[in-house]
Amino acid sequence: MSQAATVEIEQSDAGYALLIDREFKAPCAKVYAAWTDPEQLAKWWGPSGFTCPEVDWKPVEGARYRTCMKSPTDDVYCVGGVFEEVTPTSRLVFTWMWEGEGPTGGVDTRVTIELKDLGDTTHLRLTHDLMPNEDAASGHRDGWCSSFDDLDALL
Repeated sequence: MSQAATVEIEQSDAGYALLIDREFKAPCAKVYAAWTDPEQLAKWWGPSGFTCPEVDWKPVEGARYRTCMKSPTDDVYCVGGVFEEVTPTSRLVFTWMWEGEGPTGGVDTRVTIELKDLGDTTHLRLTHDLMPNEDAASGHRDGWCSSFDDLDALL
């Protein structure tokens, strides 16, 4: 990771949760726009080296979304879900389910993005919870951290 991040995996009765805290050298509104504008999202979504050729992404509570990531070897991985909470410039909550078996074994998980305005920088906390096992949380750690490196470069 090019930027320092704090990463933890926690276990609870609800399963495993991946927690990532990271600061971005950009104002909160700019970071939020990178999450909510489909054109910007397509530029950083997915692990480094992946492209995002399909982005059906309109953050509105109750709306469905679907994105597909394409690997350097042309493998395609699609994920979709529903936006549960959209609070402009501070919070996004959405379900997350891979198409097919995927790394979470067809289990619906949840992603919460919390943004805190620190002036010239923004603190982002990602909580990806309801994971079925530690391997799923661990695998998502690498993908999210890599994506955040690309987000940092975009910002």
